[in-house]
Amino acid sequence: MTLPPTTPASDQPNTARARRRLRPAIMAATAVLAAVALTTLASPAAAHDGVIESTPADGSTVSTELTEVSMRFSDELLDLGGEGVFIIQVTGADERFYNVGCVSVNADVASTEVALGESGEYVVTWQVISSDGHPTSDSFSFAYEKPDDVTAEPGLETPTCIPGVAPTDSGAADSGPILTSSAILVAGGILVLLALTGVFIALRHQRRKSAES
Repeated sequence: MTLPPTTPASDQPNTARARRRLRPAIMAATAVLAAVALTTLASPAAAHDGVIESTPADGSTVSTELTEVSMRFSDELLDLGGEGVFIIQVTGADERFYNVGCVSVNADVASTEVALGESGEYVVTWQVISSDGHPTSDSFSFAYEKPDDVTAEPGLETPTCIPGVAPTDSGAADSGPILTSSAILVAGGILVLLALTGVFIALRHQRRKSAES
């Protein structure tokens, strides 16, 4: 019966030293993996700026004359200039538009003037450019109870500002480079691959050196 080869006693110290030498590389690879995992989990949550408050509030009831709809975001908006990029449209149950003019942007606040019609539900549909250079949009609604001393406006069949094409990364180049979550993931994967490759090469080299000795 043939017994499996055993490691000579003289090679055991070399093996122990090899393991100690590889510990920094293994720890580095583990750190890179952890960093990539944390970045991948955190980047979607921080990708776009969100509305932290609006006037009127979502689901609220307005019983006084309303002349403006505004929203405050979690960071300053990226004002690229030009009409049709930032949109706030206010529509009634009759599907007519009650926003007057286009959107005014001031740091983290976007607003538009309105002239509402009869009592009922109104829907606010908006589109802005986040501080990371990407467009984001959503909608909310509120109820309007027209005061007796306020004239109901007829509204418009078509909006005063037509939504434009969302700007590309090249259009936001003046604001600095944009690092998307996909780019972060790819870069992290490359770092992990390089780290693991270094560990593999070091381990293979150490085994060959131990075999030669």
